[in-house]
Amino acid sequence: MGGDGLMPTRHIPSGQGFFVSMDDAAPSTVVSGTIRTTDVVFNNSMRVTGNNSQFFRNLNTDENNKIWVNLTSDNGVLNQMLVAYVNGASNDDDGMYFDVQRNLSNVTNSVIYSLIETSSDKKFAIQAKDPNSLSLDEVIPFGFNTSIDEPTLYSISIYEIEGDFMNENTVYLKDKFLSIIHELSASVYTFTSETGEFNNRFEIVFRTDALSVDDNQVDANDLTITELANGDVEIKVSKKLTISNVAIIDILGRQIYNLSGTSSREVYNLSNLSKAAYIAKITLSNGQVISKKAIKQH
Repeated sequence: MGGDGLMPTRHIPSGQGFFVSMDDAAPSTVVSGTIRTTDVVFNNSMRVTGNNSQFFRNLNTDENNKIWVNLTSDNGVLNQMLVAYVNGASNDDDGMYFDVQRNLSNVTNSVIYSLIETSSDKKFAIQAKDPNSLSLDEVIPFGFNTSIDEPTLYSISIYEIEGDFMNENTVYLKDKFLSIIHELSASVYTFTSETGEFNNRFEIVFRTDALSVDDNQVDANDLTITELANGDVEIKVSKKLTISNVAIIDILGRQIYNLSGTSSREVYNLSNLSKAAYIAKITLSNGQVISKKAIKQH
């Protein structure tokens, strides 16, 4: 039986690879131990015309869609999860043939894992889902757990995607704790956290009401944060939008400043901040929220 479930004929089409099985009784020469060699002879009398249509490659048109997501940090964390939409899988726990639980027997400082509603006590490194459930309305919840009690900057990014749906649609990360929706397809998402387990903070989505599709939509590259010589900090958005609010959050997740704005360029006196890394959570006049990492140098 072929790999595609087709019964092969006795003909080998042009360009098709194949294996030769040698009978133990065939004349052969010992190479080493039980390894033997012999000649396999092909000649023109074996050639036929026609019978050239059966080619064993992937004939399955149901392409799998997969997304690998990485968790990293500025102090050496590296962790990955996979969510795959494959034939035969359901959205429940299908066992180890499809779903692989995260191994938490060893001490792990920080991890991410996908979650299944019907198996709330399980954390999955690999989760297979029903491909028919994949649409623009799909929501992929995933958990985050950390035991690091020192200031840490965590990052979530797409390691790899596979499949037409994943490649043709934008992937967003929703941080429900900070009310941030980030375009993960475009850039890494950086955040801070206290220690603990957070199973209701993050989701991967493909469409959200918090993001509009008009020309006013901006990404993180359209917004700049610049520290001026006198210790002030300039925050500027390049498009015709204004900055409504700026929250400055330290790497322990604490909000240090909550600042208002009325223009596309705002300058704030942040001279009292110590030299360290911070997250600026910036709300724009169109309701979009952009989270961006910045380092105070002076």
